Amino acid sequence: MDVSKDINLRDKKFDENAFNSPKIFKIKDKMMLVLTNKESKNRKEYKSTADLRREKLASYTAWSFVAIGLGGACYMGRKWTDEEIKQSLDVKEKASSTFFGRLKQRTSSLFNYYNEPAFDKLLPDPLPDPYQRRFTLVLDLDDLLIHSEWSREYGWRIAKRPGLDYFLSYLSQYYEIVIFTTQYAATAIPIIQKLDPYRSSLSASLFREATKYVNGKLIKDLSYMNRPLDKIIMLDVNPDSYSFHPDNAIAMEPWKGDPNDKELISLIPFLEYIASMEVSDVRPVIASYKGKHIPTEWALREKMLKDNMKKEWEEQNKNSSSWVSFLLNGTAKRPYQVPQLITDQQRERAQHVYVEYQQYLKDHGEEILNQEKQREREQMSAMKTSINRLIFEGIPKPSEHA
Repeated sequence: MDVSKDINLRDKKFDENAFNSPKIFKIKDKMMLVLTNKESKNRKEYKSTADLRREKLASYTAWSFVAIGLGGACYMGRKWTDEEIKQSLDVKEKASSTFFGRLKQRTSSLFNYYNEPAFDKLLPDPLPDPYQRRFTLVLDLDDLLIHSEWSREYGWRIAKRPGLDYFLSYLSQYYEIVIFTTQYAATAIPIIQKLDPYRSSLSASLFREATKYVNGKLIKDLSYMNRPLDKIIMLDVNPDSYSFHPDNAIAMEPWKGDPNDKELISLIPFLEYIASMEVSDVRPVIASYKGKHIPTEWALREKMLKDNMKKEWEEQNKNSSSWVSFLLNGTAKRPYQVPQLITDQQRERAQHVYVEYQQYLKDHGEEILNQEKQREREQMSAMKTSINRLIFEGIPKPSEHA
């Protein structure tokens, strides 16, 4: 046996085993990792011209936004102008006198644009006397004047509250009646047109766009009505709606479609009294009925008033009337009747006017509706003509308007 050859074979196997040992593998892995990281680093350090251009543009954009933000903050935090002071901004608070206070207030006013009513004046300026009603009656729509129900068989059906026609037509002699609903105009207008087809009872209609959005609730802020608050009465079924002006509100129970309901009719004498007596401020009067059923309480108070008046009249005319009657007629009958309350006299006149107007509508109602439809067609035609001229002829020159 060749000993030297055997030794060489063993040495060769030893070298192979040593190279393939776990320690050698770890060293190899570390070396490969170092080489890989070095290559990736070199690749990262390399940037194409397009990459450099994009990074530069991104940097400029970011700094532009920072500059715009700082400039906007400086502009929003500037001192109040005379025009802003005239618009009744709350500049008297301590926070509003500082830079950050003005910044905060102006920034919040930008977001309040979407929470405030669409217009600063929800109603047009009052008409001159004697055409303007002194008092304004604000009515809710859903579950006060109408009730809506949906069924699989009939779909949506809308019921009108009993006595509504008389309520609106009669009280329109005393009040500027405004319907203020949280519905959108597109859905509410067709309903309101059916409630007042002759356009004779309702003065205006306000919709969701006129409400104020506060903490997830829709508020009917009467301060935007362009009418004195001491002359506004609000009938509503939702306490959230009148939460800003509870003293002006008469809380009503929702009407659920009862055909025998008489709540609207029973409210007429109370509302008639306020307008007839030309109350200087409706809020104390409404406050005196808080927690009470107004029609019932008003009937009791009116009866007491009439009884007291009758008693006083009888005491004043007890002796004089009997002597006058005896001398003239030889009898003891009183020739005078008990005087009426002012509200009773006003009621007689108002009912007479109501009957005459209903007769007028009966005789000329169809003619009025035809005229209204003709007016709507003319308006639509004029609108289409204006749009077509704008599209095909462009914006008219100032000389064309002259």
